[in-house]
Amino acid sequence: MEKIAEGVYRHTDSRGTNMGMVVTERGPLVIDAPLLPDDARLWRAEIERITRMPPRYVVNTDHHVGHCIGDWVFPEACVITQRHSEAVLLE
Repeated sequence: MEKIAEGVYRHTDSRGTNMGMVVTERGPLVIDAPLLPDDARLWRAEIERITRMPPRYVVNTDHHVGHCIGDWVFPEACVITQRHSEAVLLE
C-alpha cells in the first residue's frame, strides 16, 4: 500500500483491482475490495496494520465483481454502493 497524502492510501497490485483507503476520525473508509478471498484477507490485515482500527465504511466504485465481491471480509463496515453492485452481491 502506498501513502499518497496524509491519511490517503492506494493499492494497485491486486489482480486488476485498484483499491484505496482514507483514514477518518471514525475509522478507515475502504475503496473497493479484492476479488479473491486470500487477497481480501491480506487487504484487511494491511488496513488494520496501518490504522489499528477495523474498517468503518466500504465504498464500491463499480458493480463488477472485482470491485465488490470482497466486501464480505468487512462484516462490521457499512457498505456504500450503487444499485448495480447491490444486485451483483445479492445474486
